Amino acid sequence: LAPILVSFSILLKCLATDRQPGFALAGFLTALSGLMRFTSLITVFVFPLYLVWPRKRWKSAGLFAMGVALGFGPYLLWSRFKYGSLFFTLQEARRNVGGSIEPWSFYIHNFGTIFPWLSLAGVGLWVVAWLLYGSDTPTRGAAQSAPSQGSGEIVPRAASDLILVWWVLIVLTYC
Repeated sequence: LAPILVSFSILLKCLATDRQPGFALAGFLTALSGLMRFTSLITVFVFPLYLVWPRKRWKSAGLFAMGVALGFGPYLLWSRFKYGSLFFTLQEARRNVGGSIEPWSFYIHNFGTIFPWLSLAGVGLWVVAWLLYGSDTPTRGAAQSAPSQGSGEIVPRAASDLILVWWVLIVLTYC
């Protein structure tokens, strides 16, 4: 979890300050988190969304991908020479964590265990804030976060929230 948090904080800091080398470092740390825990590989696909949507920062996304490649490269080469396939160990990890298949009602029956009251309160507050303020927050003025007329751009806050929603849905689908 620590490399994920550090990587995400570096990514957000680089988005705010536009420090290009930091994107490669964030990608490298994201790769390390994926190597340390198989289920953390999802971050390799989620974090770049902050770069390409809605910001369209392709150079930054390329640097992030380069950092991921530098992190995974030696491991994939080792896997190729040791087992004869680049992705052998990743495929085996997928088989090992597969486990039993739960019924469709698993999340309903275990809702209180999976989602404690504090998480539900946070989601509830987010929904209330979204309904009251839309994509604006009380701390940001409408002029700062409003999309330009007719440009088709998505408000950055709304795009960020959608990325987080997709992340939650991917995790729930994966589990």
